[in-house]
Amino acid sequence: MDGVFPIDELRRLSRVSNARAALDVVATWGVIVVSLAAAQAVGTWWAYAGAALVVSGRQAALANLAHEAWHGLCFAPRPLNNWVGAWLYAYPVGIPFHYDRRRHLAHHKRVGLHDDPDWVNYSNAGRETPVRLIGFLAGRLLGTLLVSTIWSVLVRRRPRVAFADGGRDVPPGGEWLRLAACQAVLAVVATFWLGRWAYPLLWLLPLSTVTAFCTVVRAFVEHSTEDDTAPVDRRLRDYAPGPLEAAWFSPCHFHFHALHHAYPSIPHYRLPEAKAAAAAAGRYPFAVAPGYVRSLVAHLRRLPARPPSARVS
Repeated sequence: MDGVFPIDELRRLSRVSNARAALDVVATWGVIVVSLAAAQAVGTWWAYAGAALVVSGRQAALANLAHEAWHGLCFAPRPLNNWVGAWLYAYPVGIPFHYDRRRHLAHHKRVGLHDDPDWVNYSNAGRETPVRLIGFLAGRLLGTLLVSTIWSVLVRRRPRVAFADGGRDVPPGGEWLRLAACQAVLAVVATFWLGRWAYPLLWLLPLSTVTAFCTVVRAFVEHSTEDDTAPVDRRLRDYAPGPLEAAWFSPCHFHFHALHHAYPSIPHYRLPEAKAAAAAAGRYPFAVAPGYVRSLVAHLRRLPARPPSARVS
């Protein structure tokens, strides 16, 4: 998007701060550790349930910080960026870092087109009516994303979201072993710290339910339209969630979504400043939708009660 930022201003906004990136690491993992320690100190079921809910929000933050690392926006030099992005952000939440980086960068180039590798996340296929969409999202809340991912990896021998390149997937190779090793480390630490039940109940359960639900809702809403033939410019918009909604649906400033697509070189912590500067100069070109829940409700209301194939012509 030309003309929003002068080139010198864009260079300044695009600078990566290692100190700020380190704060992301400490703050995100720190909240996880503190919430679990607080639950252990209280020792009641409701304290552990509350901790699991907090953990789910920070798992979403880890996924979004992995996205920052895909764009090289966490640390300099790049090897450090990739190591942190993989081992501290992506692998703990089940993301094959290097494979999904290639997939995501392809998404930036092909957003809104049917060969976008992320098309499956926001198309209306199988979600053409309110009942079908609600059923799909309810399934994600009940853990179907974990089941479908395991099925794809173990049975189909490929990631759940594959490249749309004529069927020739780019295999993640040894990433699955590294991802499994990371999960094993988390399981061992959780077991020795909190008990044998801690890893499945306080890490895997929130990851496969609340975290998956919030991530899928965000991924669907941010590019969806009621018509799969809609032009690309109708699929790029920012969002205006409240603080609690942002903590679970769009941590790390993910709601500056159109701005990120236009300027993927700007780290997440500078997106608010970038938008404020452009808006103050009267040159911010992107629409701002309500929060994710309100946008989802509005989308549901626009969908037909029955799929097109079921209507009488």
